[in-house]
Amino acid sequence: MKNIEPILSTVIDPKLPENAVDLILVVDVYHEMDHPVEMLAAMRLLISRAGLVVEPSGAAGIAAIAQSAGELAGKRVATPLTGGNLTEQQLREWLYGEGGMGAPEARSRSAR
Repeated sequence: MKNIEPILSTVIDPKLPENAVDLILVVDVYHEMDHPVEMLAAMRLLISRAGLVVEPSGAAGIAAIAQSAGELAGKRVATPLTGGNLTEQQLREWLYGEGGMGAPEARSRSAR
């Protein structure tokens, strides 16, 4: 994924320039992680490329966009990034693979 541009919106104004996007993807997630590998990968992408820390549900839109990258190629897509409800331990485990649990991909591969 390239060209991640954070835009700080308000409750009533997304502050997107007119005709700036082709699609806005809003994902309604409430403490649901059916795809933990994808959501945690999206969290890591956001912190490494944009310096943004979001909780798993807040990265769901990026995870969905990544899964549909071919279909969305060449389009301008927007999705809200929300939430920072993470403990220090969760950050270490989920983003950096510390604390004995390892990175999610490693756990996924070892379970096969």
